[in-house]
Amino acid sequence: MRYLGINFVCGFSSVGIFDSKLNHFEVKKFINPPEYLQVYKRSPNYWRFWKVRNLYRNNIEALLQQISYMDCDHVTLTDFFGSKASLSLVPYFEKKFQVKRLLCSDHKWGHINAVKFHSKFQYPALVADCSAQHSLIAYLPNPETINILYESDERAEGVFWGLGKVIIQGWVRGAQEGNDWSYGLYAQRGRMGKNVKDFSEEIERSQLPFCEDVLSKDLPQYMDAIKKQYTDLECFRNDWVATQHAALRAIFLKLKRQLSCQIEAKTYFIGGGISRNPAFSSLNEWLKVPDEVGGDDGSGCFMAYLGYHVNERGLKIKHDRWRGFVTGY
Repeated sequence: MRYLGINFVCGFSSVGIFDSKLNHFEVKKFINPPEYLQVYKRSPNYWRFWKVRNLYRNNIEALLQQISYMDCDHVTLTDFFGSKASLSLVPYFEKKFQVKRLLCSDHKWGHINAVKFHSKFQYPALVADCSAQHSLIAYLPNPETINILYESDERAEGVFWGLGKVIIQGWVRGAQEGNDWSYGLYAQRGRMGKNVKDFSEEIERSQLPFCEDVLSKDLPQYMDAIKKQYTDLECFRNDWVATQHAALRAIFLKLKRQLSCQIEAKTYFIGGGISRNPAFSSLNEWLKVPDEVGGDDGSGCFMAYLGYHVNERGLKIKHDRWRGFVTGY
């Protein structure tokens, strides 16, 4: 089987081919010029809509000329943001690949469906999608069903909330119905190896509160459990990523207890742009995940849309950086 994936995002467009016989994946990526990003972000009108839509189409057509796609068996068309400009291209590609099986998927559904292609995947499954943009926890009892248990709000005042919101807000919903989580948890906070990044100036400028202060106010009944996850209280106060790690562990334990009377779910963890963080690598080990599914939002998620794991053992990757430099490969 040869799988063709076509991906639109605001910053780049990409196409890729996975050949299951040769166990080989090839991706080509185009970096959109900065001026188009500015066009994309401004108030929409017909001219800007047309300009961005045609940019996507022309980029992808140029990329397809560099890759042998005519004999593909399966086509996956995906969209990172679900923008109208890129979704308007669906009829165009449906006509172009009319003899193929065209699967349309947005970012989060691409993630959830991707886990089904994992070599060790089994039903039923409890799946966590921890990408930076769309975050959710889902229960997959059978091939036909996906039950969303917790889901992040995709946009709030034009800002992506991502992982921190779904984890903490999902917790809050169970404890305090109707509580509105108003903090941007995925701010300038994170880890680099074992050392917490020094974001003290950014934190002061952003006027965001400490993790401990927020959790003490909104989740007092969970404070002791969260603190037990930390050996360094200062790390806990400043490190949102590690705090989210501890919260996710608690949510999974809660969900597994709730489901244990019905099923014995196997847990899968789907990484996104945040997955390279050591805090989540250790989370993978704790969840006893066979392999992380996904990767960074440039290569891993794109591969997930194709229905294969970019870091699968033995997979040969050929990557062509075209008109721009991309990190994360």
